[in-house]
Amino acid sequence: MAVGIRWAWNAFTRNLGAFLVPALVYAVILIVVIIAFVILSVMLSIALQRSGGTPGYATEAPAFSVGSVLISLVVALVSALWVSGILHAGTAVLAGRRPTIKEGFVGTGTTIAVAFVVALLSAVLGQLAQGVSFVFYVPAIVVSVLLYFATVEAARGAGFGEAISASVRLVTKNVGTVVVTMLLAFAICLTMIIPILAVAVIPVMQLLVLGVHHRVTGNALVEPASV
Repeated sequence: MAVGIRWAWNAFTRNLGAFLVPALVYAVILIVVIIAFVILSVMLSIALQRSGGTPGYATEAPAFSVGSVLISLVVALVSALWVSGILHAGTAVLAGRRPTIKEGFVGTGTTIAVAFVVALLSAVLGQLAQGVSFVFYVPAIVVSVLLYFATVEAARGAGFGEAISASVRLVTKNVGTVVVTMLLAFAICLTMIIPILAVAVIPVMQLLVLGVHHRVTGNALVEPASV
């Protein structure tokens, strides 16, 4: 675990351009999307009042529900693009070379698709757990654990179905390592109470998953190239 953490940090700090520039761009996009949603929500409420409608659950809830679904899809897509780029650049580091900024922006189509599905499943189950029943936290946790290596498998060249099945097999053989890594990632996420830190925390977390995956599959981590 310590080796994976050190590798992830060195990979990030020694290739700041490839990880930090895309992170800043995607962070801005996500912020704009969220702000746009808030503004549109306020405008909808004002429009209902001016048109003589009675703002309340019956009139606003359907619109907000549709809006929530749309923003979830957009956020999931942007997150998938970001994660695919991080893993794309990360695999270059594993190969012993320095990734370019272009590589850090987007990965393969399969990686994007897998990352999108994982992000969407997590978002949907999370919303169900909060709005319907806490029971949905159980499948949310199970899905998060079993698909922990899915995007990495896709980034390493696996097809969509192969990436999912390979992740499930790998996780079941290394449950302890995966759970400890996820708890560590959760602890790291707590630092994101300061939003700007997300541009560093998210890439390092994804690189940690990549590094741990490389180790549990029996490979030695290559020391990231220095400047």
